[in-house]
Amino acid sequence: MIIPKSLQSRILKTLHIAHPGIVRMKAIAKEHVYWPGIGKEIEKLVHQCEQCQGASKTPAKTLLTPWLAPNEVFERVHVDFAGPCSDGYTYLLFVDAFSKWPEVCKMHPITAKDTVEVLQSIVYRLGIPKEIVSDNGRQFRSHEFSSFCKEFGIKHTFTPPYHPMSNGQVERFVDTFKRSMKKCGQKKNWIEETLLAYRTTPHASLNGHSPDELFLGRHMRTKINLVHPEGQKISSNIDKEKFKKFQQAHQQKMSKQFNTKHGSKLSKFRPGEPVYLLNYRLNKTEWLSGTIIEQVKNSPTYRVKVPAIGRDVHRHVNQLRKRHPIEMDTPKDVGTTPDRRTPARTPEQIRQISPRPESPKNLSPKGRPQRNRRPINRLDPDPDKKRY
Repeated sequence: MIIPKSLQSRILKTLHIAHPGIVRMKAIAKEHVYWPGIGKEIEKLVHQCEQCQGASKTPAKTLLTPWLAPNEVFERVHVDFAGPCSDGYTYLLFVDAFSKWPEVCKMHPITAKDTVEVLQSIVYRLGIPKEIVSDNGRQFRSHEFSSFCKEFGIKHTFTPPYHPMSNGQVERFVDTFKRSMKKCGQKKNWIEETLLAYRTTPHASLNGHSPDELFLGRHMRTKINLVHPEGQKISSNIDKEKFKKFQQAHQQKMSKQFNTKHGSKLSKFRPGEPVYLLNYRLNKTEWLSGTIIEQVKNSPTYRVKVPAIGRDVHRHVNQLRKRHPIEMDTPKDVGTTPDRRTPARTPEQIRQISPRPESPKNLSPKGRPQRNRRPINRLDPDPDKKRY
């Protein structure tokens, strides 16, 4: 739809209602509206937006370890807490790994019981996921959460301790959510606006599709749809096999870019191999000695035996490094130790056995080695010669 000059300002404000970035604004505009120079105007609007510039983030520099691409909605979901935020509340964030569909729930308090109740409400509305990925927070380690997963037949996977990048699917949305709070937190329905904008925005990681298109199988109707003639429909055709191949290729591409940029290398450890692992107890980090027990299946996490703390722990491969144990030197002269089974000898027997020292004349002299000596060829100057 080509927008006239008189309405372009209103369209730009509508596109920027939830303060998306330049890439997302252009993706939304590409599906609905056009006028010459719209791309430059979007860039100018975002660069001049105080809320967007004040909430801009620095690039991440941690190693990217991609998960296996899921085949369908709710095959794997990621959950995490965000907060306490600037409004004093903590939020439970829930993201589907296949469609990037997010859910946000305000929590107060954040006990294990309340966490289970919130997730139950999501399950009753949207269905039961096959797998839930979370960190090692006490709410997720509780008996209540374990019973919840067992009741609904959900596989619960923990990320490595103190390694938030392993839960990157939801950590990325945590960052988006917090920046949106800085920009729109003063509005009454800012959470609903943020969710609607995120769910209806095409994602590069989804091959240009939006979360609502993959999760619901259709496009949600928003205010920007009002620019289309009444009765016009936006088609939604998704080839799942083609989309799956794209996701796998996209993850490999992102992983390669991250590894090249940060100089990362693949590390492997064998069972029984001695290692050092990072210990985060007592508000400090230190390296402890341990031994590899096994690698967790389809994961960069290892189970390590740590004698210093008397139990096994799980650590990400980035939290481990090789340890070279010190080998004790074995004495070469083992005969110096007396054998208690051998009877002691008398001084006379010792004198008979001990070898006599050689006389000085039989010893080789410690002189300098002989060498051929040549006479020194000294320079004899001749005043009649100009050069030599």
